[in-house]
Amino acid sequence: MGYLFLGGMLLKLLKGKVPITLPRAAVAFVFYAVTATFATGGAQYFSAIIAAITVPYVVIAIAESKSLKLPNAGKYGDFSYGIYLYAMPIQQSLVYYLGTGIGLVAEIVAAFSLTLPCAILSWHLIEKNALTFKPSARLADDNGSVRAPT
Repeated sequence: MGYLFLGGMLLKLLKGKVPITLPRAAVAFVFYAVTATFATGGAQYFSAIIAAITVPYVVIAIAESKSLKLPNAGKYGDFSYGIYLYAMPIQQSLVYYLGTGIGLVAEIVAAFSLTLPCAILSWHLIEKNALTFKPSARLADDNGSVRAPT
């Protein structure tokens, strides 16, 4: 997964030189999905290189989009840390128990399907409550929404 961070760093370094738009991100996503779906054998390395370029591009395009509004994104809590924390061990477990033959797209779907519930539980059982111990931290209200301290 380090190659994805490398791709994101390169995009940051090239900011202003590489136009990042949602239509281009859609094309990049389709290109990546096709290469990842049909990559077998040595072509999987090619798919990883494509992922290093396209996945960070798509993520940054969505994050920086002014037209794509996600007003309720944090309504049920902030699951980002849980996703960050649990994704890698779950991905590694899937590869250990299922091998690499299931394909990249199936692995991503399976890993996300297992990671998100762990992240949700982590937010509601641990992280939201832990924020109360940090005086300058963002605070969570009773329904799990995160708000800035006043």
